[in-house]
Amino acid sequence: MAGDRPGFRPVHPGVIVKDNVDALGITIEAFAEHIGVSRQTVHAIIAGRSSVTAEMAVRLGRAFNTSSRLWLNLQSNHDVWEPERNESLARIRPCKRAAKRIPTSLGNLGSMPRKRTDEKRKRRAGAAT
Repeated sequence: MAGDRPGFRPVHPGVIVKDNVDALGITIEAFAEHIGVSRQTVHAIIAGRSSVTAEMAVRLGRAFNTSSRLWLNLQSNHDVWEPERNESLARIRPCKRAAKRIPTSLGNLGSMPRKRTDEKRKRRAGAAT
């Protein structure tokens, strides 16, 4: 796990928002109006006082023609960097029994067995006739 963490603290997404707004040559106020939020909201993100939420990630993605996941990943990388280096958290080891049932990546989610309720089976059987 240590190999997938950068040695430097990832920048807050607000830094990238500010760079992009500056590159567009518009004011923070104009940008805030464009994405439908207050200028205080944009200023708080730029200053690193506020996190990029899922809704804000969608707004930023649409405004900058990027994916919303990019903005969420930037925020997540920034948020998790310090706790990953916390010594008391580093001592936690995987639970051997539970680790087999928890998917380690999104790719494993499709292979997890699904339980169907009797009601779902009845609906499927009724639709087939």
